[in-house]
Amino acid sequence: MLAGILKSEVSIKIMDSFVEMRKFISVNKSLFEKAVTFYFAKILLILCVLCYTNFNS
Repeated sequence: MLAGILKSEVSIKIMDSFVEMRKFISVNKSLFEKAVTFYFAKILLILCVLCYTNFNS
């Protein structure tokens, strides 16, 4: 009986964690979008530099 209670408490805590994570992401949605845009731009810049150096060598 105790094992069942402990398991249910753990699963409730896990579900609560996912709910809090979803709330955090939705509140900070614009921040996450800016970060994704920044990293895509950075990757594109690196690819352009690599292509330019390989093309001109």
